[in-house]
Amino acid sequence: MPELGRELGERTRAKIVETEESIASIVPGSETARLRTVFLYARGSAGVYYMFGQDSGADELITAAGGYDVSTEVGWKGAKPANDEGLIAAQPDVIVMMSKGLESVGGVDGLLEKFPALAQTPAGANQRVVAMNDDLVLSFGTRTPAVLNALAVALYAPDAL
Repeated sequence: MPELGRELGERTRAKIVETEESIASIVPGSETARLRTVFLYARGSAGVYYMFGQDSGADELITAAGGYDVSTEVGWKGAKPANDEGLIAAQPDVIVMMSKGLESVGGVDGLLEKFPALAQTPAGANQRVVAMNDDLVLSFGTRTPAVLNALAVALYAPDAL
């Protein structure tokens, strides 16, 4: 069924382009006005905390949804253990996480307890954390347009949720 696979791929790519065009209508035009965003992977019960940076897939998700991925700015490549210094240096306005990861650390309060230095960032001070479905957030399948739209709305039009 290679032909059906190609058709599905083409439809998905077209829908992604359409979604990105729609996102562009709510995202600030200037890169400096976009929300500084980091992707934090956590599994609190196992003590696993990683910040996903360049070439991790999370960077593409953030950028496609209209956020400014600060991992490039701070030289964070791939997935590395998160630390206070890295999070403070990034100065994110918002943190994107998988919902089960956020739940595993006890929600936003538990995250701030684990990383008290987050309070020194705009995201921590404002408790601005976006939790996304674990199964969808980095799968980049046919649901990608919906994931991009959901993240863009969470970033730039949260009152619409």
